[in-house]
Amino acid sequence: MSARVLVDLDTGRRDVVVSRDALIRYPDGRITVWILKNDGDKMSVTERRIEIGLAFDGLVQVLSGLEEGERVVVRGNESLREGQAVRLAS
Repeated sequence: MSARVLVDLDTGRRDVVVSRDALIRYPDGRITVWILKNDGDKMSVTERRIEIGLAFDGLVQVLSGLEEGERVVVRGNESLREGQAVRLAS
């Protein structure tokens, strides 16, 4: 049996979170995300290693490696290459 429990703790903390779908997990234990870089009129991606914490409702807490406001790729991230040009889909 299993149960899903929602516990609302007012800790006063604010953390960076990303969608679980943004994570790329490697066999050696590394976890990365693809960050969007705005190069003037072009946009590209760069891979960044992160450390994660708690997971909840499809989101994952980022303990290090990502700053608030940085944009990450959530869909199609499995086939990206470093420096690849991308565009935002509507």
